[in-house]
Amino acid sequence: MAKDEEALPLVPPPNVEAPPRKLITEEPPSGTQYFHTDYATIHWSVFDLKIRFGELVKFDAATNTSTVWEKAVASMAWGHAKVLAGQLADAVSRYEKANGPIKSLSDLNLP
Repeated sequence: MAKDEEALPLVPPPNVEAPPRKLITEEPPSGTQYFHTDYATIHWSVFDLKIRFGELVKFDAATNTSTVWEKAVASMAWGHAKVLAGQLADAVSRYEKANGPIKSLSDLNLP
């Protein structure tokens, strides 16, 4: 930074309204990855949270064994995880308001 330049504040002062934020979503040259998931586990450390997404592909009732294909792992900072938790809670709330309560997995009588 040149001597006579001042650093711009990261957030506007409280009495100044911030301009609306623009968001441009683009697909990368390699394409957007899409996958179905019906299985997710969460792992975390003091630094981040990881959600491992998978698809249940086989269940053997004789051995009570499930086979899951791991499809993707999403890793994020705790701040992003908290925002995502709020977004998921909001989406579920809006869905249930429009469609009625979602049955929990324990209510579905799955193998």
